[in-house]
Amino acid sequence: MAAPKRGLLADDDLWSGFEHISPPQNAELRGFFASTMAGSLYAWEIAYEFGTHHAIFYQRIQQILVLSLTALVGVWVVKGQARIHLWLRAVFLPPVLLFLFRLATPGKNLTQTTRIVDDGLVILNVVAFPLILVILARLLAPGYFALRTRRLQIASVLMVATVALIGYLAGRYNYRLLTCHDFAITGADPPTNCRQSGHP
Repeated sequence: MAAPKRGLLADDDLWSGFEHISPPQNAELRGFFASTMAGSLYAWEIAYEFGTHHAIFYQRIQQILVLSLTALVGVWVVKGQARIHLWLRAVFLPPVLLFLFRLATPGKNLTQTTRIVDDGLVILNVVAFPLILVILARLLAPGYFALRTRRLQIASVLMVATVALIGYLAGRYNYRLLTCHDFAITGADPPTNCRQSGHP
């Protein structure tokens, strides 16, 4: 018979990665923490940036473009192995189309027609974004959608939403936590309300 584990954290499930819990519940708890932590990190970044600069940074928009492009190419690669509706593939087109259109029409001397097409593509992106987000969440955070316990699903969403709110407030009141120099040394544009010097 194996000797019992000893140590301060030997019987702690979080410390062991829930390995002492039965497989179905083990997978559910790991999925809960993994999806909630990943969602919280992303939500914090977006909310914090919105709090500091009142804008969504171009990197986030480009991330959606990259993921959409990858999804479109990936759908073609797995053709024949998976059934994917044509309209669902089309959901990923707006970010790619907007990127290609702006690449082909630099911002100088835009005609009225060009502006109308650009505005139309922006509207298409806004409409498609919620669906893109749901599909990407299902692909990138399968652990969340595998949660069988409704309480854990609700708790995960509430935790991510709370982190996003705290992130926004931390960004909005950044002068209490950081100085302008803290932003500058990371290469970020200091917010207009950052603290010039001294202890935050």
